[in-house]
Amino acid sequence: MTRSLKFIGSIPILLALIALMSKMLASAETPLMTTVGQSPLSAPSTSSCNAPWPTPPALACPWLPTPPPQPTLPFPTPTPWKPPIPPAQTPTPLPLVPAASNPAGILAYWDHSFQGRSVDRGGNVALVAQRLDFQPPIKGVPGYDYFATFDRLVPAPRGRYAVAVAATEAGDVVDIIDLETGQSRGLYWLNVNGEPVRAEGVFYGWHPDGYEFLFREDNAPDRGLWLVDARTGEHRLVAQPPTVDISGAAISPDGQRLVYATNTWEVHQI
Repeated sequence: MTRSLKFIGSIPILLALIALMSKMLASAETPLMTTVGQSPLSAPSTSSCNAPWPTPPALACPWLPTPPPQPTLPFPTPTPWKPPIPPAQTPTPLPLVPAASNPAGILAYWDHSFQGRSVDRGGNVALVAQRLDFQPPIKGVPGYDYFATFDRLVPAPRGRYAVAVAATEAGDVVDIIDLETGQSRGLYWLNVNGEPVRAEGVFYGWHPDGYEFLFREDNAPDRGLWLVDARTGEHRLVAQPPTVDISGAAISPDGQRLVYATNTWEVHQI
């Protein structure tokens, strides 16, 4: 009887031990977030949280207070910039050199010498070419072909004159040819002693009037862009930039505008 009472009295103690062990096992399954100087059994601090990376502090430490929302900046929303659209422009057509009333004339070309084939009013080209017998500006050795060193023949728009161009190491050398008479003249400038010096530079093209052309002279005292009169061989300076590196020039079809380009240290200007 006494043993039975002792056994029955120990049952509450066993139940208390089992309940305590269950609590300890439950707490072992959930990791405790502790801080330095804080007991694992004490309540977590609401001022700090050592969240293991990469767990966000809001998930690892739910006791932390929610941060207050940030105030909205008092700046207006920027408006995206749009480039202005220029108004539509109507192009103005330039007057062109009128075409010839018929194709009759001479078809000139270079083939070791200047050759020409006659063309009739119906546009038929002669089968046999004839050498264009231009007279050189100076007398040379008999049998010497003065124009053999030239490689281009550029006729004027109206057909009275032409320019024969020879490319040399110093630049273009030109002769002016009267196609009606066959006579030619060189392009020169005079040095301090009054002696003619051959002009060397770049031939750019004819004026629409058919009597003048643009030439860049590189060595004369008045070097620059010349406008040469084919009828007299005289020239006048029309452009002289700080550098003589004129890279191009042209005259508008109506003859009223001159456009030229310069190139200085790879800086191009018109």
